[in-house]
Amino acid sequence: FHGSRVALVNCRIDTLDVTRATCVNVDLRTSDFARINGIDGLRGATIDDVQLSLFAPALAGHLGIRVE
Repeated sequence: FHGSRVALVNCRIDTLDVTRATCVNVDLRTSDFARINGIDGLRGATIDDVQLSLFAPALAGHLGIRVE
């Protein structure tokens, strides 16, 4: 939907699949995900600091960054 805004507020999602997604104006803050598929599809989404820390290993792996 062009020009639409989407916010998932306080949602508990088992698997978030954003493969081939376009996340412009998508707010995922306050939601909980057990797993995420297609991490590149999060480009443009808004997340909170807790989610960032949870996604960090997947983001590092996607970018080819080693954390030791």
